[in-house]
Amino acid sequence: MTNKLKKRTAKRYTDEEKANILRYVHQVNQEKGRGGVSAAVRKFGISPITVNGWLRTMKESGPTLPLPKNATAVEVFQRLADLHSAIEAKRQELARMEEEYEGLKNKIK
Repeated sequence: MTNKLKKRTAKRYTDEEKANILRYVHQVNQEKGRGGVSAAVRKFGISPITVNGWLRTMKESGPTLPLPKNATAVEVFQRLADLHSAIEAKRQELARMEEEYEGLKNKIK
C-alpha cells in the first residue's frame, strides 16, 4: 500500500488581496490599539506569520498600500497624511545623517 502525500503549496495572494488584509489590520489597530493581526487571521483564515511578514516588508519599504479603486475622500486624505508623515520623517533622518557626515568629514581635515 503506497501512501501518496499531497504536495502542499502556499496560497498566492494578489496585491489587492494583500492590501485589503493589511488595511483591515490597520483599521482594527486604530480602533482597538492592537489585535489587528489576530482579527485578520480569524476573518480571512490566513497565517499570522504571513501577515506579520507583509507588515515587516511594508515597514521596511514605507507605507505603500494601494488605495482601493472606490476610495472615499477620507481614505485619500488619510493616505496623503500618512505619506506626508513618512516623507517628513525621512527628511529629518536625512538631515541628521548629513550633519553627521559633515562632522566626520571635518574631523579628517
